[in-house]
Amino acid sequence: MERNTTRLAVLRHIVQDKLESVQKQVSQAANDFQAQASAKVDDAVAQGQHDVEETKAASATYLDQAKAVAGTALGTAQVCDYSQF
Repeated sequence: MERNTTRLAVLRHIVQDKLESVQKQVSQAANDFQAQASAKVDDAVAQGQHDVEETKAASATYLDQAKAVAGTALGTAQVCDYSQF
C-alpha cells in the first residue's frame, strides 16, 4: 500500500511538472503570436499610410495637369475669333 502511495506521489509530481511545462509553452506561444500579429498590423498600417501619401501626391499632379489643360483651352477659346465661323 505504501509503495503504491509513493508511486502515485511520484506520478503526481511528474504530471504537475509536465503541466507547468506545457502551460509555459502555451503562454510563450501566445505571446509570440501576439507580437508577430502586432508587427504585421504595424507594417500594414505603415504601408497604408505610405500608399495614401503617394495617392495624394499623384492626385495633386493630375489636378495640376488638368488645371493646365483647362487653362490652355480657355486661353485658346478667348483668343479665337468665332465671328468668322
